[in-house]
Amino acid sequence: MPNPFYQNQYRSVNPNPNNMNNYRSIYQALMNSKNPVQLFNTMAQSNPQLKPIANMLNQGMNPQSIFTSMCEQRGINPNEFLKQLQGQ
Repeated sequence: MPNPFYQNQYRSVNPNPNNMNNYRSIYQALMNSKNPVQLFNTMAQSNPQLKPIANMLNQGMNPQSIFTSMCEQRGINPNEFLKQLQGQ
């Protein structure tokens, strides 16, 4: 039985395996890109859900801060999600 006094602030990250493969391929493309912000802007042109993130990047916000903030807004542990993206 779980300890009632301990409450994890994040929900577990258990994405659909098919989506995780898509996330991994995007992650790898961004990591291997010479200009990841430009690549992300290109992706945002065809995906309106990415436009707010692209706007933040274009305003000079730190990509890691954006990622961490968006994960926390959704109740996702950013470190756990990164581990899954990296295949760990």
